Amino acid sequence: MVTYQRRLKLGLSAFWKRYFSLLWRQVSENHDERHYMRALLHRQIESWHHTIRTNNAPLSPQARQYWRFLTWLDADDTHWNRVYAVVQLVLTFFRDHQISPLTHTFCFKPSKQLWAYRKRNRQHILNISLGFALADDNWWHAFLTAVLGGDYATARQLSQDFANSTLYQPFRRMVSVIAHAPVGQVYNLAELFHEINTTYFNGRLDMPTLAWSKRRTYAKLGSYHFNHDAVVISPILDDKQVDREIVSYVVYHELLHRVHGVVERSGRRYVHTPAFRRDEKRFLHYDHVIARLNELNLRNDPS
Repeated sequence: MVTYQRRLKLGLSAFWKRYFSLLWRQVSENHDERHYMRALLHRQIESWHHTIRTNNAPLSPQARQYWRFLTWLDADDTHWNRVYAVVQLVLTFFRDHQISPLTHTFCFKPSKQLWAYRKRNRQHILNISLGFALADDNWWHAFLTAVLGGDYATARQLSQDFANSTLYQPFRRMVSVIAHAPVGQVYNLAELFHEINTTYFNGRLDMPTLAWSKRRTYAKLGSYHFNHDAVVISPILDDKQVDREIVSYVVYHELLHRVHGVVERSGRRYVHTPAFRRDEKRFLHYDHVIARLNELNLRNDPS
């Protein structure tokens, strides 16, 4: 099994590199081979589907990450067409700015790192997470202008803003190192999420990764991981002696972090803003929940 997992991971990563290298070269040489490239991806996905079913073994975390991105790319023609259009856009931008595609290369990556721009000898390499394919053309022009102009602060801000958008959220979950494990001994976080989403957010939220922490923490009852779009709850709450509405409140609190994000003022970052606190008090029986947390000697301000 170990040999199979390693072989599959190497195969997936190698194919990814070859595929996008070939795509860049074909577009830069004005070869319109989009139908061939689309079919090539689909055939390879079908082959791996067969291999995975035959071996009936779990994928390694690295292989699973490549697999998620590749199957997303293959699942819908609009996904693949948008990726192809962005590669064309980048190449056109390079040419308009007298930048050679021989010295500057561009590649999408299945990575939790948003983007990276490296210079190796005379070669310039721009790698960016596949999720940015969904950004519009104006965003791409602004981002490329910033990166190639050396304004990395603006490039980072542009990428972070889009990474916090609804469009990018599915990609956060693709690269999450936190396993989706919502079912505890007593409480199911997925059930609580659906109840909260319906009651407080009119069903607008997509489900993030939900998990019970492996550590029994008392000082922190829950946390929201922005980089992984994940809500993680301390297992001390997964207890019959803990009221259901307490667990629900903690999950609600963490979801508010997702909704409100981080506010920066004068170089400082704020997560519990006045607007956050107002929404927090919308929780049904808020005062009662806070009192119960105090009775149970649990911290009443999960982060």
